[in-house]
Amino acid sequence: MLCDANICLFFLCFARCNFFSHQAMLIIQLLEETDLSQVNWDKILQESSLAQVLHSVLCSLQDGNKHVMIKINGWTEVNVLMKDPSQIKTTPASISTSIRSCSALLLLDTCDFVLASLPSSCNPALHRLIRAISPLKSLRNLALDADIPLSQVLQFASHLVNWGKALVIYPLSESNIYIASPSAVTSINSQLAAEFANCCAEVTLPELLQRFSLPVSLGDVKRFDNRMINIVIWLLQHKQIVQLHTYIYCIPFLLEKELTRLEDTGDSSIDASGNAMYCFSEEILKQSQFHDASDHEERFLFERVLKYFTGCHHLEEIMLLENIPRNQLLTLIDKFSDILATCLLPELSRD
Repeated sequence: MLCDANICLFFLCFARCNFFSHQAMLIIQLLEETDLSQVNWDKILQESSLAQVLHSVLCSLQDGNKHVMIKINGWTEVNVLMKDPSQIKTTPASISTSIRSCSALLLLDTCDFVLASLPSSCNPALHRLIRAISPLKSLRNLALDADIPLSQVLQFASHLVNWGKALVIYPLSESNIYIASPSAVTSINSQLAAEFANCCAEVTLPELLQRFSLPVSLGDVKRFDNRMINIVIWLLQHKQIVQLHTYIYCIPFLLEKELTRLEDTGDSSIDASGNAMYCFSEEILKQSQFHDASDHEERFLFERVLKYFTGCHHLEEIMLLENIPRNQLLTLIDKFSDILATCLLPELSRD
């Protein structure tokens, strides 16, 4: 995977052996031998190794391959990636901001195929990571299994996503909730439907997506048919379904009045993140029917996580940031349900 430093080294190496200059002069010479209206492209392809490489890249991209690995002058490996228009500006650095240690990786092809597509000079640790990847493992667990520092795993993950080798998901569990993607392919005669038929002949792709027209948990899908787990993985790989996350909103009656007062008076008592809810935790708790509860530990936990109840953080993220088990967090939300509202949404962008 080429970085800026590798690109500079690439051109310096060929500058020293005059490869590009020699190939350019050869192509120009062949062009001058014939009329430009009757260029013998076959002869150019036969004589010029650079023309052969460029032709092979173009043909491969036209065949639908988004990632092409080639060798220039028989020894220097170069990777060419055709990105979707919406992903042109994405880089490993920008992708890394959306990857967390609780995330998981889902390979978009078989492990052997991904390994075969890596450059020969690739870091051996990346090979170990790819062999250990599973949609059931978080990146934190992958780091332990592959014996690689977590910081390096996160870097590898961002590169794999950038090069179209993997997707970032949350580890598969029975509590995960999925729904059909807005861009899902519903035509029965589509190419994707034909690909799906090769994997599952019992149901068509549109019929399957109909089951995800409403949010459904992986646990319910698994109870319906245990083989559906592999089908869910296929749907995720082809972006036909998306995971929904539970976002929590705190909606005390007093909060709206207090926020209005702050806007009018310019009060600076809000913390640096602009989160007013934490500042009014006592007032918020007074509005709950459990404000006089004797469970001080539960009350302390509520005050601790109140800053996340703005609709910007989902359950999995709160669990990671505060190291709280899912059951404990769900119990807390249920107990304070009179001042909390939950909503199922796809993961919100951090942009």
